[in-house]
Amino acid sequence: MPVIPLTVLSDLFNYLDANQIDYSIWKSLENFSAQTQGIGDIDVVFSKQQATAVTEALQIHGFVLDARSIATVGREILVYRTFDYHSRKYTTVHAHFACRFGSKLHKEYRFPFEKLMFKSHILQDGMKRLNDDLFYASRLLIISVQGKYNDPILERIITQLQNNPTHNSILEQVIETYFSCSTEDFLHHSKSNPDHFFASTANKVKTTLNKENSSDNYIKEANFNRFRPRLIEKIATGFGFSRNKTRKPAEIIIAGHDGTGKSTVAKKACELFSPVAPTKYIYLGRKEWGTINTKINLLRSNRILSRPMSQLWPLSSTTEIALRILIGKLYKLGGAIVIYDRPAYDICIKYENRKNISGYVARKLGEFIGKRHGDYCYFLTALPKVAVSRKPKGKYCETSLSELHEKYAQTLDNRYHSIDTSFINSDEVAAQIVRQYFLNVAGSKN
Repeated sequence: MPVIPLTVLSDLFNYLDANQIDYSIWKSLENFSAQTQGIGDIDVVFSKQQATAVTEALQIHGFVLDARSIATVGREILVYRTFDYHSRKYTTVHAHFACRFGSKLHKEYRFPFEKLMFKSHILQDGMKRLNDDLFYASRLLIISVQGKYNDPILERIITQLQNNPTHNSILEQVIETYFSCSTEDFLHHSKSNPDHFFASTANKVKTTLNKENSSDNYIKEANFNRFRPRLIEKIATGFGFSRNKTRKPAEIIIAGHDGTGKSTVAKKACELFSPVAPTKYIYLGRKEWGTINTKINLLRSNRILSRPMSQLWPLSSTTEIALRILIGKLYKLGGAIVIYDRPAYDICIKYENRKNISGYVARKLGEFIGKRHGDYCYFLTALPKVAVSRKPKGKYCETSLSELHEKYAQTLDNRYHSIDTSFINSDEVAAQIVRQYFLNVAGSKN
């Protein structure tokens, strides 16, 4: 049964093919099917001469550079991440503009037959991957320099050499050049005592690779070009924040009338973002208050204090909402993606009929904050009939929700992108928001 890759990966590699951009998936090919379904990373070698076109292709498809990933080495191995809307999965592409391998931190060695990788490939699930000869040749060198002599691929390499002797393959050239032995001797030693054989030949392999491309020079260059953490990222880490893999903290606002699913969507979006960044859900509604406003709210029903407390209420409640937003901005400063359940504009709608000074001030504050609040803003809508069906029976009517929808439409500014939730569930809406974030951050025009 054929494996269906993630849509975002299929789209990317189809684009590369259509635009004649050379590439080959080259590493850990035993996990190829799992990788194309979002399990594990995909290592792709590209031509350095086409780096600009490759970067543009990745951006168009919403791949964001994870500059501080330990797997990002210098400017020749770059880690890109994106979110696949259809599967709700993240996928990671390691873009190699030089086919390097070695230690996790430096990748100090370069595969000597790199140029052949763009010609010696086969098509699998619609994507180009190395043919077995080049895959086994590169893997054999990786086994040697990394000292992982129990690699299960070694058995496949031995089987390939036994069953398909060609005396002219890249794999056999690697054995002769880097291990300084014939294929027959390699088979004998790797079967009888592989640990001793690979340990005794490791220095020879590394020395030969070094003569072709100096590892010391590359380590110095890669370290010099390594992306450095910003000061604010260091401070945030010191306060216990996890790393934002996109390096793009943001405030996302979910607005909408009752029955559109905004609270569920906001919480779901937090869950979806959590694998790549610290997240914070902040409720800007009026069902939950701090200690002071809880007390003021209770006193509004007091016969003696009702009038002064009601006069104070628009200002005190607006102040608390403003403080919640300020807390969100501090989280953003620490690198978090902050999801707000409701906009500051709710204050304007809430107090639109208050004619006293406190109501006027609250509306102006709501408008002032609302215009300046949020990086990505969404206005969820739903057909009144659908919205009513999502709420307890008798709590809302279609007319009141239609009127509330119109109020939002008139109050929200033009930054708010409308999403009709009538016939899609909260998971789909949240996935749209996450996908759009990656497209925006990557710099896509789509």
